[in-house]
Amino acid sequence: MDSGLPSHASGFFLEEHGGETEYRFFLHIPFPTPGYFHEVAVALELIQALIDYDLVGFQTIQDRRNFVGCLQRLMPDARVEGRGAVVTVHAGNRKFRLGAFPISIDYNQFSDLAKRPDVARKAFELKEALRHRRLFSVWIGWIIRKVFLNESGPSRHCCGGILI
Repeated sequence: MDSGLPSHASGFFLEEHGGETEYRFFLHIPFPTPGYFHEVAVALELIQALIDYDLVGFQTIQDRRNFVGCLQRLMPDARVEGRGAVVTVHAGNRKFRLGAFPISIDYNQFSDLAKRPDVARKAFELKEALRHRRLFSVWIGWIIRKVFLNESGPSRHCCGGILI
């Protein structure tokens, strides 16, 4: 059955085509509650695509709880280990991590910090150390429009996920 999801919508595709890199996905929008998500026609396919990543990140603990609730509803054998910002999940033959990573910052504090010479030097060192790593951006606006917002045309609600 064709779910309508592109073949590159999962960490499995990237792993199969990209080698030994750890793949991470961050969802920039709230994750729906299990009751709502269960109504989505491709709910299982979306969950399966997300659990192919090594780490799936959400903005809040509540979003992570919603994801776990959806996962356990669709895959009752899934179990969560750990506490805190990052937990480990076992689902079928997969083991992956789920995290809550709030993305709000204090702009003034961040700006002041960025102006310091020691921070600029460290940023340069990090950039040099990571310059040979690949950075992928997987846009999921079509999922939001098609599945969560029930829209068919272009939308200004496009959000994306980053994985490194």
